[in-house]
Amino acid sequence: MNGKKTLTVSKAVFVAPKGTSRGNVSKVTVTPKKLSLQKGKKKTLKATYTKKGSLKTYRKICFESGNVNVATVTSKGKVKITGKTGDSTWIYAYAQNGAFAKIKVIVK
Repeated sequence: MNGKKTLTVSKAVFVAPKGTSRGNVSKVTVTPKKLSLQKGKKKTLKATYTKKGSLKTYRKICFESGNVNVATVTSKGKVKITGKTGDSTWIYAYAQNGAFAKIKVIVK
């Protein structure tokens, strides 16, 4: 954007109000819990969620890298290591209501 850095990115969050017949995601879990790979290697993460009530899903769990210079992640959870040995970052998996889990990614 005109040579300027992006400071923040807004995410759409859908939350069911308390006392309705709908529910919210209460917990997101990602496996594996920690990832250590060499540069150029790939691994697909599996994310699941626990919900309360009858949840109407607007979107699937989303993935995001804390530092794309170390690791990138696709919308389906496929992580690709792009950093150098010793680098690390967090990969986040979050649900439509903002509940999330994170795993540490380390470059071997």
